[in-house]
Amino acid sequence: MFNIAICDDDLNTCSDIEKFILLYGKINNIDIWVNKFSKGCNLIKSIVMGEEYDIIFLDIKIYPYEFGSDIGNYIRNELNNQIVSIVYISSHTNYAMKLFASRPLDFLEKPVTEEKIEHIFNIFSKIKNTTDISFEIKNNKNVKRILYKNIIYFTSKARKLFVVTNEETFSCYRKLDDLNNIHGFIKIHKSFIININYVKEYRYKSIIMTNGDILPISQPYRTNMKLVIENL
Repeated sequence: MFNIAICDDDLNTCSDIEKFILLYGKINNIDIWVNKFSKGCNLIKSIVMGEEYDIIFLDIKIYPYEFGSDIGNYIRNELNNQIVSIVYISSHTNYAMKLFASRPLDFLEKPVTEEKIEHIFNIFSKIKNTTDISFEIKNNKNVKRILYKNIIYFTSKARKLFVVTNEETFSCYRKLDDLNNIHGFIKIHKSFIININYVKEYRYKSIIMTNGDILPISQPYRTNMKLVIENL
C-alpha cells in the first residue's frame, strides 16, 4: 500500500493528480491512499502528528507566501525525514535546479498527465524494490543486515569496508569494487560510494552528506556526478 500526499493551492491540479494516482493503483492492483492539502503548513502538521507518506507531490509556489522548496527543506532538515520521496510540480521549469537541497525524486511541469504520474511511480517502485533489500555484513559467524535505504555511504580503508548510517558505522572485510549497480548509489571516488538520497550539498570537488560528512569527488567521477545532479 502507498500513502501519498498532494500539496497544491490549485484544487483542479490536486484533483487531476489524485485521479491519475488512483487510476495507476487500480490498473496495477495497488492500494493507494491520497491526502490533499492546499497549504504547506497543514502538510507539515500531518507529518508531525505521525502521518507517514511514501511520496509527496508538492507545488513550488503555494499562494500567497509558501514555497515548496522551503517545505521540502523543512521536511528533510527539521523533521529529519530522509526517506519520503518528494516530487515538485510547477508551470516554471527554471526552478528545477534550485530544488536540489531537498533531494527530490523528480520535477513535473504542469499540466500533470497520466503518463507523467505513471513515470513517477515506475521510478519510485524501482527505488523501493532496491531500498527494501538489505546489505549483509558477515563477521565470523555473525550476520548483520542493513537496509540500503538506511545507508548514507560506503567507504573503504586498509582492506576494510565501512558502512555508514545515521545510527552507527559498521565494518567488514569486503572490497568496494564488489558493490556494483546498486540503484540510488553512485561512486564518487575510488574509496567512496554514496547514497544520492543523503546528499545535502553538491560542490564540484566535494559532497556534503546529511550527517555532515564532507566527501571528495575525484577527477574521474566529476563529470558523471555533475550529470547525475543535473538530472535529479
